[in-house]
Amino acid sequence: MVNANPQRFFIPAQLGRRPLPFPPDVRVMTNELPAAEKSENTMRVLVVDDNEASADTLHWAVELMGYDVRSCHDGQSALRVAADFRPDVVLLDIGMPHMDGLEVGKALRAMPGLSGIKIIAQTGWGDSRTRRQTAEAGFDLHLVKPVNMDMLEDMLWLLRSNTGRLAA
Repeated sequence: MVNANPQRFFIPAQLGRRPLPFPPDVRVMTNELPAAEKSENTMRVLVVDDNEASADTLHWAVELMGYDVRSCHDGQSALRVAADFRPDVVLLDIGMPHMDGLEVGKALRAMPGLSGIKIIAQTGWGDSRTRRQTAEAGFDLHLVKPVNMDMLEDMLWLLRSNTGRLAA
């Protein structure tokens, strides 16, 4: 899952609320890739989950895969961030308060310039009824939590090849 090239290996600088000590030769991940490693061709991924720990973990994992990532924790924020960030892929939790993921997915599809984004449900619900609901709401794929990172990486790689964007 992680590129073994030591020049491209990133690890979270902080897990929970405590900073972790690292030897001086280890590069520490920030919220964004270094400018020299960013590319306008890097696929943009938006992570939306009301569980902050889950969103942070998924954000870090997707960032380690080499993608440009933003995250937020509610439906209204997701719509605002999506309008500015213009993601190629949205990893969207379904069971959120106030505006659930199904509503967010439909609203994203209706936004100018975002109708072609790929939306992946990431939810604790894997029953056939919920899978049908996500498909009817316009979701492209459905992942059940805990998200299998190898499967997610494969999905993102396939979606990347269909968006015309290349990973950094």
